[in-house]
Amino acid sequence: MTYFQLATVSVNQTALDWNGNRDRIQNALTDILERTPGDNRALPDCILFPELCVSGYGCEDAFHSEDVARRSWDALEEIADHSRALTRTTLIFLGLPVRLADRVYNCMAAVYDGRVIGIVPKANLAGDGVHYEPRWFSDYRESGQQQVRRTDREIPLGPLLFDHNGVRISLEICEDAWVAARPSLAHLARGVEIVLNPGASHFALGKYNIRRHIALESSRALLTVFAQVNLLGCEAGRMIYDGSSIVASAGEILYENRGFSFADFITNEVTLDLGKNRALRSRIYSHKKQETPSATEQDRSNPILIVTGSATRQSIGFSDDSMPVKSRTSHPAAMHTYASRSVDDAAHLSREMEFLHAVTLGLFDYLRRSRSRGFVISLSGGADSASCALLIQRMLAFAVHELGIQETLRRLGRPELTQKLKIEDDSVLAVGQRLKLATDALTGEFLHTVYQATDQSSETTRSAAATIAAEFNSHHNEVDVQELVNAYNARIESILKRN
Repeated sequence: MTYFQLATVSVNQTALDWNGNRDRIQNALTDILERTPGDNRALPDCILFPELCVSGYGCEDAFHSEDVARRSWDALEEIADHSRALTRTTLIFLGLPVRLADRVYNCMAAVYDGRVIGIVPKANLAGDGVHYEPRWFSDYRESGQQQVRRTDREIPLGPLLFDHNGVRISLEICEDAWVAARPSLAHLARGVEIVLNPGASHFALGKYNIRRHIALESSRALLTVFAQVNLLGCEAGRMIYDGSSIVASAGEILYENRGFSFADFITNEVTLDLGKNRALRSRIYSHKKQETPSATEQDRSNPILIVTGSATRQSIGFSDDSMPVKSRTSHPAAMHTYASRSVDDAAHLSREMEFLHAVTLGLFDYLRRSRSRGFVISLSGGADSASCALLIQRMLAFAVHELGIQETLRRLGRPELTQKLKIEDDSVLAVGQRLKLATDALTGEFLHTVYQATDQSSETTRSAAATIAAEFNSHHNEVDVQELVNAYNARIESILKRN
């Protein structure tokens, strides 16, 4: 058996936040790679970050600026220097824009031993719905490589195949895995064993099941390991990223994490037994016949990037179907460890629960990034405004349960409330009655509700609004706005010359 340790990192970034994005990536690397005395865990062979994680995906027209590519590269080199202090044997992939001859490419950079050793550009750009990548990037359709010139050296850029610790790895950046003419087809004849699929795939109801199906079918058809990782949170604008990770092998899900974390990043580590797929590839006749003339021709023109590393871990014996997997959800201020969801739980979130997790995460990130002090809802007593209030209350409950009260307040820019609410150390996660008390305390600070009464309002709706506010412990007020309505009507009537 041949074992390969793979880690994926979903990270919550902010477009153009160079220092913050760099720090969160470095903190994630430290969380994965740092070892304490007596910790005998093997270091990952490979770590995969999401698409455009260095710059953020939502830079929009700023991608055209030379400064964005330059500052992205500067941050990448700082991250590479940081990684060298932690490991000299792990291959790390990070997403950033790369400028070459006045064209900007959406790329994944390979970092090894503290140096950038190769760059893979995206071949198929997302240009439908909310995605406008053809406006910002050029697609890379060449089969050969080019050179990115830096002060001291040249770095290959192209559809590279990486040979790391005797295992061949290719990349398909998000949309690359959604098309028929996908990049990994050219690498099949050259023995690719792991296909990495970093993404910035926006959340939509039911979309996770499509991505899950892509992972399953890709791993089955290619007879490889197929690993996806997505951005996390609402980094800019209207798109929310679920922070999910999926690892499939030969048509089976090995591990998945639905994400939806309120932390800075989620780390996942999976131990892969590559011996199973190697046996399948040598046994299945149709797979051995996939070396077409075109693939052979591309094999001669495409470079293979050899990465020096130790041999993959091997053991003698029968394969163990229950390979160890683990997930850690982390933020710099307080490193909590949580049990990850099981595969069944992850795969079968209802549409309602998907909506709840995505919207609450988006609200949390919007609140902290806009530096607002809370939300105000006109609570009418009806279902619509009550649903909005519920989403805010659930947002705070999820955050407190995962992060604790102090870290939630720090991330929302309101640490002074720790003293006001007389909050003591909360290193233990809030559950049960403690969670309700903590959520009620924060809801009173972050959710303001107003019942705006007119002459047409009824006691039924007023009472319903008051009951909802009391249940959520919002800061509630009742205001009679009939005078404002009368003034508005009078002004419009004078303009329209109506009595």
